[in-house]
Amino acid sequence: MSTTRWSDTKTNLLDDAISLLIDAVTSDEKQTSISWENWHFTKAFDRNPSIQLNGRDIQYNMIKCAYDQISPGDRQ
Repeated sequence: MSTTRWSDTKTNLLDDAISLLIDAVTSDEKQTSISWENWHFTKAFDRNPSIQLNGRDIQYNMIKCAYDQISPGDRQ
C-alpha cells in the first residue's frame, strides 16, 4: 500500500480530486513488450470519513487500484 500527501492548487473539493483519480484509464500503448491493462479503481469508503488533527478537520479516503500486467508470451 502507498500513501501520498500533496497540495492541489486547482481542485478544492476532495470528491472532485477522487473523481479525477478514479477516472477511466486507457491501456498503455505497446511501446515496450510489457503492457498494463484492465485498470480498475474503487473508493474504500462511500462517504469520506473525517478526523480531527491539531484542531483541523481532515477528510480522507483510500483508492484501491488493480490492473493486469501483460508480459510477452502471456497474450493469446
